[in-house]
Amino acid sequence: MSVLWLAYVGDDTSRDLKVISSFDGVNWTPSAQVSGQFSSLAPALTEINGTLWLAFIAANGSHDLLVTSTGDGVNWTPAAQVGGQSSPLTPTLTEINGTLWLAYVANDSSNRLLVTSSSDGVNWTPAAQVGGYFSTVAPTLTSVNDELWLAYVAADGSDRLLVTSSSDGVNWTTEAFVNGYSSSLAPALTEINGELWLVYVAADGSNHFLVTSSGDGVKWTTEAFAGGQSSSAAPALVGW
Repeated sequence: MSVLWLAYVGDDTSRDLKVISSFDGVNWTPSAQVSGQFSSLAPALTEINGTLWLAFIAANGSHDLLVTSTGDGVNWTPAAQVGGQSSPLTPTLTEINGTLWLAYVANDSSNRLLVTSSSDGVNWTPAAQVGGYFSTVAPTLTSVNDELWLAYVAADGSDRLLVTSSSDGVNWTTEAFVNGYSSSLAPALTEINGELWLVYVAADGSNHFLVTSSGDGVKWTTEAFAGGQSSSAAPALVGW
């Protein structure tokens, strides 16, 4: 059975990175610290062959992209830089056939969406633009049947949630709306049993976590509350 893993920044001044897990999306474990890792922005999470990979922005003002991994959710490797790449916003991470794919907003005024990939978490490809798409908040990336799916908030001030997909990380489909749903913060996207699951913070000021799902990336279920939880920062979501 798949297990949901949620990673986030602690709601205090420590900036500790923490994780919790759940078998059903209702009952969650107590939070555990990602040992020695900190960030002032929300992290990104994915899984490869039983190993969790966490990507995040350095908390030292450099905006460096960093990654760490664990086989048990308790013991984590030292943070390593995603070679020469940086972003002012949290990145997003997924996997296809053992290759890590990381998407993020460019560390300049363009708001371009960029992607990079790595087979080992150490050596990364040069950044490539995601079509002609842009966002002023961090995107979220997952894979379904060897296809990349990227969800993000429109850069036009509407806060509308959008999705696009790619089979090769180079050619991307025309961006499409996620029903009429919106968020002013970065959403979180994952896959379970061939379905897309999207979690995001409500745009109505309540900070409630909302969830919707889709079998094809076109038709989405009615948004629902995620267990009464809320946050002023963006979430991260994965099935493991």
